[in-house]
Amino acid sequence: MPQDTFFNLHEEKRDKVLQAIINEFTKVTLENASIKNIVQNAGIPRGSFYQYFIDKEDAMRYIIFNTCIQEEKNVTRDTNFEPGDLYDFILYIYNREIRFLEKKTISIRMQLLKQISESPRATALFNEEITNAITQSAMFKKYWDISGLNHLTEKENITLMDLLITSLKETLINVLRDKNCITMAEEQLRLKLIIIKEGVRAVFKI
Repeated sequence: MPQDTFFNLHEEKRDKVLQAIINEFTKVTLENASIKNIVQNAGIPRGSFYQYFIDKEDAMRYIIFNTCIQEEKNVTRDTNFEPGDLYDFILYIYNREIRFLEKKTISIRMQLLKQISESPRATALFNEEITNAITQSAMFKKYWDISGLNHLTEKENITLMDLLITSLKETLINVLRDKNCITMAEEQLRLKLIIIKEGVRAVFKI
């Protein structure tokens, strides 16, 4: 995650650095990302980048985490959002992204996910940071508790989160690769969520 020097930057400059990093990671994979391009677009010396981040992997971790946190804020302002259980929440996130695609717009989240999916290392970072963000999310915890999952062990929590995140991620990636499969993708995601939900109920007697 960023060093204190990054958070001490003036907000305008910090946002410019963030935007430069986002621009790079939404265009190319982690392996092909160029720190040279980032610092040029941000208008900062190369040495400043290393005062803010350890390396480009560190920068990607923060972008993933920060994007997740920002999306939670957007969700709370979404008037179409209807409370339900955890599985409804996962489906809601899917449909939120689909609304962008149907408007012929690909969100920054989806652009980032597309590049991440092409890199095994970036995928591993994505899984780690999404889990970190979720564990700090009051909204996710709310739906976790509503679904009766608050008594699970840490290992069980991580395993279930991995199943849910992977199901959502793979479905979105499939839609990105073929926008004609939106309806089928949603049906498959619904089925996966039903199987996960019923499996959790059967195993943990919820």
